[in-house]
Amino acid sequence: MNYIYRIYSSATQQTDLLEWLETCRGVHSYALRKLKDWIASRKCCEPDIHGIDCISSFRASEYT
Repeated sequence: MNYIYRIYSSATQQTDLLEWLETCRGVHSYALRKLKDWIASRKCCEPDIHGIDCISSFRASEYT
């Protein structure tokens, strides 16, 4: 069984809820940005124009 509940909130409650949602969105965006920056700081190098990264290029050069 599924139940559906409706909430009839007042204007003040709607304002409070929107403020909370904006705060949560901001915290999520900040955390995601920090995670992306952390991941990017641990990459060895950027891919070259052919899309080959430095690790695969290094491994290929070991055998040539």
